[in-house]
This record gives sequence, C-alpha cells and structure tokens, in this order.
Amino acid sequence: MAQVPLTTRAWFIQERYLSKRQLSFLHQVCWEFLELIASEQYPTGATYSFMQEIGLGVHRKPTVEIRNHSDFQRTWYTLVYSYSGCAITQQSDRLIAIAGLAGEMRKIVPDEYLASI
Repeated sequence: MAQVPLTTRAWFIQERYLSKRQLSFLHQVCWEFLELIASEQYPTGATYSFMQEIGLGVHRKPTVEIRNHSDFQRTWYTLVYSYSGCAITQQSDRLIAIAGLAGEMRKIVPDEYLASI
C-alpha cells in the first residue's frame, strides 16, 4: 500500500476499524461504508487499483469482524502489526492508543486483556 501521511498515524487505524462509515479527504473525497468504498471519480465503487493509488489499499472497508477463533487471531495480528508501524507522538500513548481496539475485541471474545510496558 502506498504510504500517505494519514495512513501512518495510529489513530487512523482505530478510526478505520471501529467506524461504520468514514469520509476521507485524500487526493479526492472518498467515502467508505461496510458495503462500498467510493470516491468522486468512482461514485458507484472504487477499483482496487485506485484504492492502492490513494493509499488505502483495500477493496472493502476494514472492520473488526470475528466469526471464529481463527478470525480473532488474524484480526488481532493485523491490528497489532498495523499499530506497530504507525507514528505515535507520545510513546507513552502506545498502549492507550490500541486500548480502544482491544476493548472492541474483548466484546467479541471474552478473554482478559493485559497490557504492560
């Protein structure tokens, strides 16, 4: 995926996964719903190559969607991996930044979430 400044910020990851709808002002206005990602250029649905070009790199809005243990592991790994590569202004905020997603995951899989620095 092409790196644009917005996609390198940790809060962006949380907003992308937790929001049901998202409006982004990138090279052009893009709107994302669970069912559709569209833009000014592609109002009925953006192409995968266009999504790569603007830096979002997906054909469907990412979400925390867990149906089984395998989904949980894959989703959690993806979230932690994405966060690990993101810029966080205050390093002391790193665990706090992912806590919103951890809380959402806990609603789906009632495991105990432990974090430490």
